[in-house]
Amino acid sequence: GWKNGSTTVTATSKATANITVTAQWTANSYTLTYNNNGGSGCTTKTGTYGSTWGTLCTPTKTGYKFSAWKDGSTAVTSSTTVTGNRTVTAEWTGASYTLTYNNNGGSGCTTKTGTYNSTWGTLCTPTRAGYSFVAWKDGSTTVTSSTKVTGNRTVTAEWTTATYTLTYNNNGGSGCTSKTGTYNSTWGTLCTPTRSGYTFSAWKDGSTTVTANTTVTGNRTVTAQWTAVQEKTLTETMKIQQDL
Repeated sequence: GWKNGSTTVTATSKATANITVTAQWTANSYTLTYNNNGGSGCTTKTGTYGSTWGTLCTPTKTGYKFSAWKDGSTAVTSSTTVTGNRTVTAEWTGASYTLTYNNNGGSGCTTKTGTYNSTWGTLCTPTRAGYSFVAWKDGSTTVTSSTKVTGNRTVTAEWTTATYTLTYNNNGGSGCTSKTGTYNSTWGTLCTPTRSGYTFSAWKDGSTTVTANTTVTGNRTVTAQWTAVQEKTLTETMKIQQDL
């Protein structure tokens, strides 16, 4: 309204002398409208012209982190001056989550990060002596490079016992090629080669004798050991004939 000092002057005020009246003002109130842009939690707030908007609401969105409120390309913050009504839109970035590897007796893998709703991408391949890596599992669920990121998770390595090959070097004989065995078991019954004029005595890997009871620890090649069969002398032959 209009005031003469502290006195409000209206259309019904009596004229008793010349006076000067001064306009009185109150700042307009404006509304900030939130567009959660796929999130939730924020509606509106009011602010007074010429002041700042003050603390703004923080929305939430599953799998995303709130980054800013924007009016077009302009960022609106708690210190932005109120100049009129406006609508602000939430800006989001995909949340980052961690995949933790449980090597389950193996080694070589720790963690990796991924962005919400993308895929985990190439996964680490662990190693374990005597075992072959099969898959990463989260409970009964297989997790692969194409699995979508939905949150933090821990995956456990699945293993199968490795199979190794024993290769036979007949060393002048014949009859044996190879056999397979499972890590940490024994090789079991070995092939017996033959060689004219010789008796087979053992399989050797270098200076080590390999038998049915040898533990499988990896691929190996074994070489046949032979003992020459001694021919009977002429004297022995004649003696045998005389005895007959």
